[in-house]
Amino acid sequence: MNLGIIGCGNISSTYLENFTKVFHNIKITAVVDQNIEAARRQAKEFEVENICETNEELMTRPDVDIVLILTNPASHSVLLKQALLAGKHAYCEKPFALSLEEAREVLDIARKRNLYVGCAPDTMLGHGIQTCKKIVEDNWIGKTISIQFNVSYFGPDAWHPNPAFLYHKGAGPLLDIGPYYIACLTYLLGPISQVSSFTSITYPERTVLSRERHGEKIKVEVPTSISGIMKFENGTLGSMNISFDGASSEDPHIEIIGTEGTIIVPNPDTQKGDILFRKLNRSKRPGDMEYPISVIPPVYNYYENCRGIGVSEMASSIQKSRPNRLNGDFAYHTLEVLLAFQNPSASGVTKIESSFKPLTAFPIGLQKGEVD
Repeated sequence: MNLGIIGCGNISSTYLENFTKVFHNIKITAVVDQNIEAARRQAKEFEVENICETNEELMTRPDVDIVLILTNPASHSVLLKQALLAGKHAYCEKPFALSLEEAREVLDIARKRNLYVGCAPDTMLGHGIQTCKKIVEDNWIGKTISIQFNVSYFGPDAWHPNPAFLYHKGAGPLLDIGPYYIACLTYLLGPISQVSSFTSITYPERTVLSRERHGEKIKVEVPTSISGIMKFENGTLGSMNISFDGASSEDPHIEIIGTEGTIIVPNPDTQKGDILFRKLNRSKRPGDMEYPISVIPPVYNYYENCRGIGVSEMASSIQKSRPNRLNGDFAYHTLEVLLAFQNPSASGVTKIESSFKPLTAFPIGLQKGEVD
């Protein structure tokens, strides 16, 4: 299917490279960026024929079937709606929107016009989390009891060329890093029904350390450290800590404990790390030797950064008239959970109203570039 890309910033290079070298069911026909030089640079490097001057020009092109939105978070829902109203399927980088109201408007338009919509992150379609999904589906760990994850680092101040937006509404650690973890967990275990959290802003002002804007000050608008608990519809309990304020955490990125065993899931952001499995042995008593840990080899392709696989899978789903895995309902649910963590209820517990249909693992045996 033909793809038009809005936004030619840092993240676009990975998408463009994967669409030109890996996912051959996608052809990039046009790009646009408010910085025309950025659009020209990407078009030249990746041999894209058409550079548009406006978003509207790209959205109305007859040779664009899907619009991919790689802009700042505040514009995602606006551009999704515009693309859908122009009759195009649409997919955006995370987050889906800045509010549930905006997200509902997107879903309503997509349903009324019978169009597909999708949202990153798509790392759960890579080798590590797909293998973990198969482990859960095949009942290796039995009924899931609990999950936990901890992720912390001292923010993007030192490495991002323009980190200010990551401390403003629509970002912070919950809406920047959090989607990888919450989407991964709900992909593996299903919808979340309740959450509760505490939040804080450790540093009300940050100083940019990267070369491009070194010394600039950033006023922090959103929580930068969050601790929370959650309950899944299937009864699984969970806890999480996520922060832009401290040194990197050495804890497992995600640990899932079940009645028959435990798995440690690779980093859902980078996909780095082994899949570890520990089988429960009921004959052991507390204090006995630790249960042995096995390293499980991945049974799927896409070992490295596979950004774009969600768009490729959506294109295949459109052609086969089936729901795409990273669909609008899934994206909406992820957003509702993240916003509930970021804005704790005065009562202490927030009930999550949305849900989604179960998502399946890819079939085993796919070659690199295949999503069916």
